[in-house]
Amino acid sequence: MTMQTILSPRLTALLASNWGKDLGWVNDADTMEAFLCAVGEFGRGWAAVSIAQGARPEPHFQPGHGMSEEAMRRGVRILGQLAAVGRVELQYGPFEDRPSDRRYLSKHDAAFSPAYRVRLAQSTMTAWAESLDENNLGTLLWALSIYAIRVCSAMTQRPGDRYPPPQFDGPPEVTRRMRAALQVVADIYRSEPITAPEARRRIRAHETGDESLD
Repeated sequence: MTMQTILSPRLTALLASNWGKDLGWVNDADTMEAFLCAVGEFGRGWAAVSIAQGARPEPHFQPGHGMSEEAMRRGVRILGQLAAVGRVELQYGPFEDRPSDRRYLSKHDAAFSPAYRVRLAQSTMTAWAESLDENNLGTLLWALSIYAIRVCSAMTQRPGDRYPPPQFDGPPEVTRRMRAALQVVADIYRSEPITAPEARRRIRAHETGDESLD
């Protein structure tokens, strides 16, 4: 299934435009499912830590990355809030409110086609995204690009290493899964071919300590 068959016509047109090229890094149905699987896992952890601590979890980045940390932090915050509750309202977002504007995405129309919504509803790890509207899916892709483009370009302590996902305060069994989910998102941004089963496998491997993130 292509993006044209799973997205609303308005989202499809936006992603195909020059303005939308930075949002088009999830480019087929299987990759979108893997992406939403990872985002959902991160959102569950974000919500659990927020409830336990009475405040949203703040990311702690490894120093020396040479990127805008505030931009990465903003991307993670938007991701956490949107994935935890299914929507987010931004004072200054990337899209316009006027239907006549080429950057307009609806806050009421469904982001996904009916057939793809049925597919998402079949898994507990993607069901959260079934009812996303156009604006919130666009915002999700935009927020993750803010984070991922910097993580994938960040300087590391040893040449050739991948820059690790941020640390979070909270129960290790929860924060390990949050970090693993962010790593999957970064790998998708790097154009690694990842399916939903592979995303789940990677998250479980990091949770159990079979694979390291640092």
